[in-house]
Amino acid sequence: MTTRITEVRGLRATWRHGRGGIEILDVHDIVSNTEDSFPPGTDLAAARELRPDLADLWDVVRREFWDHYLAARVVRDEPERSR
Repeated sequence: MTTRITEVRGLRATWRHGRGGIEILDVHDIVSNTEDSFPPGTDLAAARELRPDLADLWDVVRREFWDHYLAARVVRDEPERSR
């Protein structure tokens, strides 16, 4: 699983995706230098419930996940070019 970082307005979410979807690892507030860790296996839906105040951050994490996933699908699904 690849670990990814998403930043929005001084907040940095560390997350990864695997078979089960998006797993949120932690959120670091760069300004106040505080960190919230999430229990192992916390998915994006659970993180939204635990920290609804971070909705903007969760929206960007979701968008980055889908951007990466769809880009990977396009590359994988492209037919071989004729030479």
